[in-house]
Amino acid sequence: MIFGSQSDHKEIAMKKLFLTILLIVIMTYPAFGQRINPGELNRLLSSWPYSVSFAGSFGMTGTLTLSGPITSNQTYSAAQTVFYFRSALTATSGEHNNVRGRAMNQAIGASTSDIRGVYGQATTTASLFGGTGTGVFANFIAKNLSTTVTGRGLFVEAETEATPTALTNLYGAFIRTKAHLDPTSDYFGVMIDHTQLSTGFKTDAYLGMQSTSWSGGESAIYGIDMNGIDGLTTGDWRMHNGALFNNSDANNLIVTEANIDFIGAVTGNSFTSDADVTATNDVTGDSLIGTTGMRTGGTITASGGPVVNTFEGWCTHEAATDTITLGTLPANAIVIGLFVWVQEAFNSDGNDFLEVGFDANPDAYGTSLDVSGTGVKAMTLGSTSKTVDATSRVVKVFYDDQGTDASAGEVHVVIEWIQATINPS
Repeated sequence: MIFGSQSDHKEIAMKKLFLTILLIVIMTYPAFGQRINPGELNRLLSSWPYSVSFAGSFGMTGTLTLSGPITSNQTYSAAQTVFYFRSALTATSGEHNNVRGRAMNQAIGASTSDIRGVYGQATTTASLFGGTGTGVFANFIAKNLSTTVTGRGLFVEAETEATPTALTNLYGAFIRTKAHLDPTSDYFGVMIDHTQLSTGFKTDAYLGMQSTSWSGGESAIYGIDMNGIDGLTTGDWRMHNGALFNNSDANNLIVTEANIDFIGAVTGNSFTSDADVTATNDVTGDSLIGTTGMRTGGTITASGGPVVNTFEGWCTHEAATDTITLGTLPANAIVIGLFVWVQEAFNSDGNDFLEVGFDANPDAYGTSLDVSGTGVKAMTLGSTSKTVDATSRVVKVFYDDQGTDASAGEVHVVIEWIQATINPS
């Protein structure tokens, strides 16, 4: 008696033919059989209108299990799926695998082969193909009525059992890129893409890390280790608004950004700047801070009180350097000292005087000092010194020969100042 339509019987016949060819290849072609290591073929195509069960090693070891129905979708034009594996979960606990691939090595002598449980490969060869190639695509979908708590698009795990003492490296995931031609656009080792749906929920982070079932102590030596990279062109990190962290040279970390704001304490053994440092508020420390070229809108203090700041420079008889700028005093600065050393005496036929001040008041900080002789000189502080000046001033050194131009003369000047607290009134 015949049940079903003619097309149903054709489909069954095709599936039987596929199964028969598969068994013949497994039993008669050892090379293929060793690649998949079949030892038992069981629960095959359970939704078919007949039951088939196979057991036995066929002279080999291992297991090949196909759970659930196999459908050849040659006419499924939307996804063009060749084989479709589907199974329904009825158990309430444990592990449920729709497809499981397992590769095991045998003791056949020293071997350096690569044992792969599952190998997925996409190859594009047609010249007109302009799509995307994906070797393995993993996808999790929570359907409308699902009560699933956790969804993972891909779960990758590496573990050891007992004590495999020869094991040197263990990676949870190893990702490699190889290109024989430089891509014209993006070329990333790993790309993490967050696709916005109509709701547009944001992720907690593009990359998250955690330690699971850890009983105490440190779970890792480093959170991120980049020490194995040969070299980087521009920087180690590029932040999402363009700031750069560059550690391309040993013992040197360069942070590139227009403004850097530290929330909290900044500590270190030493701080060195290759240009002016500007602080909006107070700067404090436990010891004396060298702050030449430092600007602040508050106070700079150490444990012993305000920090002494300095400006210094050389003034000579030459027209280009007989008036020099030492630096700019911020508002509320106090000049507390001057140091003058004449390395070469000035030799005009008149008085050789040196003054320190600003354009509107040339001797505001240091009054006329005779520099016609060499040595360390004591300069009298001007009337503006040791007072709080609410105005920012450009400090200059003026040489006045009061006669014919000098043909010699070099003097080094140091000015000391502190930042006063802002007047509360």
